[in-house]
Amino acid sequence: MKYEPPYGAPGADDSYVNGDPSIARQGSIIPAAAVENPQREIVNFITKSGLTPTDDDLMQLTRGVRRQWVNFCVDSGAANALSVALDPPLEAYRQGLPLRVLVANDNTGNCTINVNSLGNRPIVRTNGAQLQPGDLRAGMIASLTDDGTRFQLTNYLGASGGTINNYFIHIPYAEDTSVTPNTITVSFSPAITTVNNGDLIEVRVANANTGNTQIAINALAAQPIRRNDGQPLQGQDLNVNEAILLEWNHSYWQVLRLVRSQVYFKLSADLTIYVDAVGGNDLNDGHDAAHAFKTIPAAVTYVKYSFLIAGRKVTFQLAPGTYVPLAPLQVVDMPGTVVINGDPANKLSYVIQPMSGYDVIGMSGSGTTVYLQGVTLQTINSSYSHMEVNYGATCYISDIAFTGPGAATCIGTTAGTVTVSNTMDVYCSCGTVFSLSGGATLTIGLWYTLINIHGSVFGTAFIECVYSFAEIAYGYAQFAGGGSGPRYIAIYNSVIYTGGGPNYLPGSQPGSVDPSSVYA
Repeated sequence: MKYEPPYGAPGADDSYVNGDPSIARQGSIIPAAAVENPQREIVNFITKSGLTPTDDDLMQLTRGVRRQWVNFCVDSGAANALSVALDPPLEAYRQGLPLRVLVANDNTGNCTINVNSLGNRPIVRTNGAQLQPGDLRAGMIASLTDDGTRFQLTNYLGASGGTINNYFIHIPYAEDTSVTPNTITVSFSPAITTVNNGDLIEVRVANANTGNTQIAINALAAQPIRRNDGQPLQGQDLNVNEAILLEWNHSYWQVLRLVRSQVYFKLSADLTIYVDAVGGNDLNDGHDAAHAFKTIPAAVTYVKYSFLIAGRKVTFQLAPGTYVPLAPLQVVDMPGTVVINGDPANKLSYVIQPMSGYDVIGMSGSGTTVYLQGVTLQTINSSYSHMEVNYGATCYISDIAFTGPGAATCIGTTAGTVTVSNTMDVYCSCGTVFSLSGGATLTIGLWYTLINIHGSVFGTAFIECVYSFAEIAYGYAQFAGGGSGPRYIAIYNSVIYTGGGPNYLPGSQPGSVDPSSVYA
């Protein structure tokens, strides 16, 4: 619609003027087109907006603008080639033109649109990338805007540079029926008969593990479970009723999260863990007497792989009983202070035995400090030792007894440090009571110390020093009872200092010292 000037006006853009009789001015004559054309334009817009013109509603123009039906069209083309017809027809493509198109087909790749037979125009994403399969879906309304050379799709389904693919995965779940720690037995329904890399399962564990663990699934052979770094599981990595998500990784099931041996909690205060050989259970956490562990190795393993104890003290408080381990009792690489505590006044009621083929207790590692007090170490095989303190470990012994059929040595140390105080009772025969090598250090009698020898026979010597140092404070270290065998041996640059003369130490035979060593 063009501007209609006053009737008879010489210029196409002349303005209308009002008549004014007071000055004898005649008003402009309104031509018919000036009245008819705007009405036709408005009525046409109202009609194309899907409304029926009526004198009863003077808001139809507003309603038509709100509907925006004149920019809505229905696709009648093929997949990847949209075809639409606007009414009134689009006369030419123009930058900024918005269209809303009801799509007829899913796209499978690059797309074009042809509006009122003006020719195919590309449809792209807002970043200029070609459409990906599924960006257009049958039945969706695509919002398109002409950028001057193509239409940009502003509501495509995919993310920039790719598409969103939704995968629904059912993860098989089963509960462990095993009664044996370190072995998980599960039966899935439907049965799992084969596994492929990336397969997932979820299992509720029945038993706390104490080390390497395997899982038997339906009729498949048992396979190992590993941490997410590929390393074997450590004790207490899995606990009772814990649900774990596992993924098959070529030759083992991998736990899809960090386990306890990978996460340490730094102690902010000293900790006491309770152990009870009679009423305890290794499935407990030991944080009070009612939830005590049953064996000392299980308690030590729990602490080692759960807490960073440097700068703090962890006390394993024992109840009376005989402690028969299910695993070797080793305090290894635990920087901090560990106390294994019985009752100094009743040490024979707190008996610790070894696992077959091991010493009663072993400790090693720089920074590992162990206080062993108020307990009895009892061997079951004379070929092994009551205790070994090696490679940088330090052990303080007080109010302790050694029993059993015999021992290679009561206290052996290679490159470790041992301090003995208060009372110590030796009830069995042994190769040596103290065997030191590799730069080890022994101190007896920092304060009053009484060592009772109950008729023991020393096959090698009461104390043997090989490239080591022992200090036994005369007057503070006292010996009672009697034992037979050599008193001491010092070889390879060793020093045994007593200040009490050659017959001060227990034994029935003289000691011996090589030319490189000293006994004083």
